[in-house]
Amino acid sequence: MVGSYAVRNGAWRGGYALHYIAPCFYFYLRKVEGKGTLTRVETPNNPHAEDFAQILQRLKDTHGVSDSEIARRTGVHVSTVNSWVHRKRTPKNEAIQALHDAFPDFSVHDLSEAAGRKAPGPLLPEAKDRIMALVERLTKEQQEMIEITARALDDSNRS
Repeated sequence: MVGSYAVRNGAWRGGYALHYIAPCFYFYLRKVEGKGTLTRVETPNNPHAEDFAQILQRLKDTHGVSDSEIARRTGVHVSTVNSWVHRKRTPKNEAIQALHDAFPDFSVHDLSEAAGRKAPGPLLPEAKDRIMALVERLTKEQQEMIEITARALDDSNRS
């Protein structure tokens, strides 16, 4: 939660703690009965999405690679890949990017969606200019609040 992040990190401004100011996030997750691990991420637009273990199996079949080869190419330990295969954990954004780099026919968007994460969007130059123009018109304290919020959102995307 954005607010708890900000308060834990001492983000008090004008006597007020930064409380939840970002829009609500909704996660469509289904759990395995009895284990509580993620199996499939379903959204209203894609009710039968592949889970991460399924997309990994497709990747292994397509490229003829093993868990250890995936680990070697992505720079993670083989036990990490094994935990993805057995639905014990899902990869962090850095691992998703490494998988895409090693196997470019699997998009960051598809891998992120299968892992239950939102893929970072591209920041177009015109969007960057608009955002910077807005931030430049804010007070120093408001700019700090924007930075805290952005860091909290980035942290929530990583966990």
